[in-house]
Amino acid sequence: MKKIIVLIFLFVNTYTFAQQDDLIPFRNQNFWGYSNYDGTLKIQANYDSVLLFNTNNFLNKKIAQVFKNNKTGIINQTGTIIIPLIYSEIRELKIISSWINALEVSKNKKYGIITFDNKIVIPIEYDSIIVVDIYVDSIQDFKGFCYYAKKGNSFYRISSIGIVTSLTEKEFLEYKKPSIIVDFVIDDMYYSKKIKVDVLNNSKSIIERNNDKIDSISSTTFGSDLYFVVYYKGKAGLVLANQLLQEKITFLIMPEYDSILDVRESNNSYQFLVKKDSYITVINTSNEMLMPLKYRDYVSWNSNFVYTKQDEKIGIFSLESLFEIVPKYDSVKYNDEIHVWYVKQNGKCFYINKDGLEYYKD
Repeated sequence: MKKIIVLIFLFVNTYTFAQQDDLIPFRNQNFWGYSNYDGTLKIQANYDSVLLFNTNNFLNKKIAQVFKNNKTGIINQTGTIIIPLIYSEIRELKIISSWINALEVSKNKKYGIITFDNKIVIPIEYDSIIVVDIYVDSIQDFKGFCYYAKKGNSFYRISSIGIVTSLTEKEFLEYKKPSIIVDFVIDDMYYSKKIKVDVLNNSKSIIERNNDKIDSISSTTFGSDLYFVVYYKGKAGLVLANQLLQEKITFLIMPEYDSILDVRESNNSYQFLVKKDSYITVINTSNEMLMPLKYRDYVSWNSNFVYTKQDEKIGIFSLESLFEIVPKYDSVKYNDEIHVWYVKQNGKCFYINKDGLEYYKD
């Protein structure tokens, strides 16, 4: 019996942690190049668009995909072109957990396979190509990989070195179908859902037992229904669900806030996004504020950053380093490996770092 699992990945945009010698996309008017972390241009801005450098590839070297005149290629950190800008698309291929010396490329809506030194393995003449991991009896019995390709009404199996075998459509569709592995797991949500129901069904008696601490229990919960928002004299706090079912309750957050907006757990510690006196802040389990009461709104947050919002603009506040970039961008997207943000401002897209340095020249 044969088992075949299909794997094909886009050219992966994964990066290494930013050091001073790492290169970051730099925008000069409408063209892109690369600078170092301090903003000194290292690769001239000659491209229409670029991706970040990464080592997550077959070469295990820092390379980046670049674009010009609707064509794409690959360069290294010296700016040397290793795959010429002659293709419409480039996709790196992976089998099991390993990259292979193969790139799917396209021209004029036709596809082929090349190596990282730009040698053709499969001519660029097929309507579609997929790479397939081959097994015999089990996932441990790996036998390599091959390709399945379609051209017009014809179907082919192509070996890893380019040897072509014709297939019927039935054979092609059978091999193209990936194996499906289904894992059966216990519904560990059942317990927390039961607790939530118990709390809501007994809310009246819970409030009566604790009328000097809470006067209402909200149906709003966080953390898989384990944390209940409760109120006392118009202020919101947070209590563990199973605590509400005990004779006496203990607050996770004292009822001192306008509202509880969200809960995050990181490294076995908790952070809570709350609103106090109409301003947002983040507190820990000691009720210590981790950011000043400065902004009334936010876009999103995590255990590292709060993306603040003011006058429809987005800013950044670091909960760890406490640096702040005031709201002035239309959109913000963080890369957590090289610690830069891809931002949009007044229709222009570029990168910024934690110091607020903009990799952009108008």
